[in-house]
Amino acid sequence: MDLGALALEDVAPPADPLLCRRWVLDWHDAVRGARAWRERQVRLNAARAPDQAFAATLRWARRAVPHYRDLVSTVPLEELRPFQRGDYDRDPARFRAAEMLSRPKKSTGTTGTPLTVFFDDAAWFEANQATFSLLCERVPAPTVVLVTTRADAERYVVPLPLLRGTHRRVSIGRDEDDAVITELRARPPAILHGKPSCLLALARADAARAGEHIRPARILTSGENFFPDDRRTLTEWFGSPVTDAYTSVEGGLIGLECPVGSGLHVPPERMLEVETERDQLRTTGSGRLILTNLTNWATVFLRYRTDDFGTLTHGDCSCGHSGQTISEFYGREVVQFRDGNRFVEVAALTAALDLPDMPEYQFACDGDGYVLRVAVGDTERAELDTEVRAALRPILGAAHLDIVRTPTLTPPGGKAWRFRDYSSNR
Repeated sequence: MDLGALALEDVAPPADPLLCRRWVLDWHDAVRGARAWRERQVRLNAARAPDQAFAATLRWARRAVPHYRDLVSTVPLEELRPFQRGDYDRDPARFRAAEMLSRPKKSTGTTGTPLTVFFDDAAWFEANQATFSLLCERVPAPTVVLVTTRADAERYVVPLPLLRGTHRRVSIGRDEDDAVITELRARPPAILHGKPSCLLALARADAARAGEHIRPARILTSGENFFPDDRRTLTEWFGSPVTDAYTSVEGGLIGLECPVGSGLHVPPERMLEVETERDQLRTTGSGRLILTNLTNWATVFLRYRTDDFGTLTHGDCSCGHSGQTISEFYGREVVQFRDGNRFVEVAALTAALDLPDMPEYQFACDGDGYVLRVAVGDTERAELDTEVRAALRPILGAAHLDIVRTPTLTPPGGKAWRFRDYSSNR
């Protein structure tokens, strides 16, 4: 990346004067962030081993961040205990380096109260720009389009100086859907980005209009669990390769899907551990994922409980990655239900519900039985209930099953889910 060769004139600003207003400032912010990000990488790489990079970040945190400064300085790294969202919510300022220039970024709050995290220049650039460079380094002047279904989402266009391209956000589900789809068909983006549920909404809107499909060069999904049937739908409709990413406002990019399918590769600026049922921390195995973000030194997350679950491995991959990989990612989805003295596996339910023209669904256990909520669609078949009950009977046996139809499963801007357990058997 030759930062000295970057010029504001390399990419034309947007025609809309409202979107153009901060173009020059955004450009210079991005270039400053790129330099800070590169300097942070050099500093972390100088530490060589991951535990040394962890120690370098911890030394900074103990000097500048109250939560870590108040810890006894002689505590060994292995005795630094994880903290959780509740600890952060009680006093976010204790986890922030007030002396560092930073800017706030807020989560969408789709699973609860929004979380505000402050980013320094390096972390801001990484979260908003550098990730895309991993997917389209060879694409000249690429356009990245983020798709949302939030009604209050603000439109924006910002420069991607690392790629000499632009990043913009569009919203589906408003009155201007026709204009959005017409533009995306006429000028397909290099990367079409969004939650799987938002991209599925775009696919449905695209299918409802005559003409050629939207044809992005690549699709990037993040923000929700990505299910095999949803991947199949997006791949078949848009005709584009799909890459999934594990991201959060606390961690930025935590894992990026391996091109040969071995899981989600963890970048070297992140460290993950798994917390077992006995509260032990391991660098491999299955359990709750514990996050350390080595890039953001403005709000410091060292050993943070994510409430996501998965399986960690470590080693070399045939794609060239060396280090940690999330070989199985469950997120906050249930992987099995306990039904008396037996377990009902989600994998078996998923396979059974992979029926022709099966609409979007949510499956839950409420203690009295099971509930299958199905999105009502124009193409819904009258025999669907009979087929669903026949498919699930070998798995659920005589357990009670309610099938409920609803116009919308995921509210605009919400986070889609597939399996939940609300019973006392969890």
